[in-house]
Amino acid sequence: MFLALFFVVSALALGWALAKSFTFLDSFLKKTAFAIFTGLFFSAWLALVLYWWVFNGLTQATILAAGISSLAAAALLQHFFKAKPRALRAETKTAALAICVIFIVAAALAAASAFRIEADGSLRATITVALDLPAHLALANSFALGQNHPPAYPFIPSTPLVYPFLADFLTAILVAGGLGLQAAFLLPSILLFLPLIAFTFFFAREFAGKDLAAAFAAILFFFNGGAGVLKLVADLLGGNLRALLNSDYTVIPQSGLYLMNSFRLWIFPQRGAVIGVTAALLVLWVLYRFISKKAGKNELLLAGVISGLLPLAHAHSFIAITIVSFYLILAQRRKEWAWFFIPMIALAIPQVLWIAQEITPGFAGIYVGWVEENAGKNLLEIALFWVKNFPIAIILAIPAYFLLDKNQKAFVTPFVLLFLAANLIRFQPQPWDNFKIILFPMMVFLLLASMALEKIWNYWKNGAKNYAGAALVIIVMFFSIAAGVQAAAWAGLPNSRYQVFSASEFQVADWIKLNTPPEAVFLTGDENNNLITALAGRRTLLGLTGVLETHGIGYAREAEAVARMYQNPACADFKAFGVNYAFVGEEELKLSPNAEFYDDNFRKLMRQSTRKIGSERLKALRRLKPARTRATGLWSSRTWEAKAGSGSPAFPPEPRLRCETASGCGGRRPNKAKAEAKR
Repeated sequence: MFLALFFVVSALALGWALAKSFTFLDSFLKKTAFAIFTGLFFSAWLALVLYWWVFNGLTQATILAAGISSLAAAALLQHFFKAKPRALRAETKTAALAICVIFIVAAALAAASAFRIEADGSLRATITVALDLPAHLALANSFALGQNHPPAYPFIPSTPLVYPFLADFLTAILVAGGLGLQAAFLLPSILLFLPLIAFTFFFAREFAGKDLAAAFAAILFFFNGGAGVLKLVADLLGGNLRALLNSDYTVIPQSGLYLMNSFRLWIFPQRGAVIGVTAALLVLWVLYRFISKKAGKNELLLAGVISGLLPLAHAHSFIAITIVSFYLILAQRRKEWAWFFIPMIALAIPQVLWIAQEITPGFAGIYVGWVEENAGKNLLEIALFWVKNFPIAIILAIPAYFLLDKNQKAFVTPFVLLFLAANLIRFQPQPWDNFKIILFPMMVFLLLASMALEKIWNYWKNGAKNYAGAALVIIVMFFSIAAGVQAAAWAGLPNSRYQVFSASEFQVADWIKLNTPPEAVFLTGDENNNLITALAGRRTLLGLTGVLETHGIGYAREAEAVARMYQNPACADFKAFGVNYAFVGEEELKLSPNAEFYDDNFRKLMRQSTRKIGSERLKALRRLKPARTRATGLWSSRTWEAKAGSGSPAFPPEPRLRCETASGCGGRRPNKAKAEAKR
């Protein structure tokens, strides 16, 4: 645990030293949010560079070196780039209240729904998190426990890891540094919530010039809800409280509602999005300051470096920033843009080339309307679809646009183009993932709407004869966020949580971690919550094919091999794919494994018992004989290790297969009597 805490503290020290170098951070809240984000972001990148090119793995030495490097960088910043000391102004009550309230809500909901270890030892999460969590755990544990270097997919280790993995690598640092899995997962996310919310507010205030407009924008962005509020109101008036406790009113496919509330859609499940959107908001804040002639070269340089480091953190945020910034560069041709453009391109190119190595024909393409429901619809119908899915307040963005000044209009235009692009172009194999692009236009459109709401509110406040303005603002805000507030609140309720892994599966994973080499490769089925990759940090020949499809990764060869190696196994396949262990659970039983082959050619490490524990997949607790293994394990079904010949240790550092006959994989020759009987 000491190493993990040392890394976090050194990261925050680096962030605070950076914060003291920029004069536009003129309040304690701004400096704190900036320090948390930049400290964790740059320190994670320092650790990644050391992991990749110096230590060839994520070890304790890697983490220690990263922490020391962060402290050294902080000391250098303090010595050479220290800004003149000046008093920090007190942040406004509106800013402090809006940021702190949303942060407390986000942190509480994350602790309740994003990753929760229950009293019975099981891991539960709200459904949107539960679907993605095994993949994120697999990536994090592959770095922390599985010696994943150079980075490859743990569930198809023959393929380089081209998915943006910085957020999971940050969790891996904390796991390898001694922090528990739950704390390592939640701590960076909750810490990053503060800068995410703060940068949303400060960017909005920079653009709108008003605290109240910025507060409205932050509330609308994080508690967004669409036309599902009408059903919510109907259920409220009808006394249907059961529906309120068991529904998400932002997603009603039969009514054409698909854009989920931000907390459930991306803040909790999309771990890279929290880093990516936070970084993008900071960059947008700086870019708007620059076109307004407020930002200097040092701020542009900072924005360029952060943008250049985005591809392996969150590719969609990088795409959004690239489109917006290039438009602004072309629209305002000033030589100072070089301070942004050059570091961005220089840092991004190696990452883009790494990601591009697995891009295949058809990875991107034309796809109109974001979701399948919009296929064949005309522009008016698609526009009505978005009116239903966005908060109703967004309609006010149209009149608000005509009240903007020249710089504001120039800044908004690329977001309109970005929104159109996200409705015409599929940026990845799964069209649904375009929502990660749509987030940015939505934020800006809601900001324009918030400026209109602020003017309406202040018209009443400044002495109008009636209260129609205030009433209108309250009504619009209610119908814009009520469904989102209900969806976010429901995510924190126990009945929204699904079991991802049982307590028994954690114990199986612990047994595997203790008794198999970190580089071991397992033969398993294709279940999403695969304990081998997610909890034990080991590699599988193939798994999580749904995830691979969304990343555009082909796996036909491995899929054929998995089926063949269970049903008609041969030594050549095990050698070719480097498989050391075969696992059989409920998912694998569907593949009709050839138990006789494994019993003859593999050492059996885990045995299935007839004793059952509830309806869990893990069914038996048995003390294994010392002659077979060095540990006691809780496990399900059967796990076989490839035999390495007589006299070899039970778990050799580098397990190898030895084929003595055409069909045998282990040191024992096939049973002749069985062979004769088969003839």
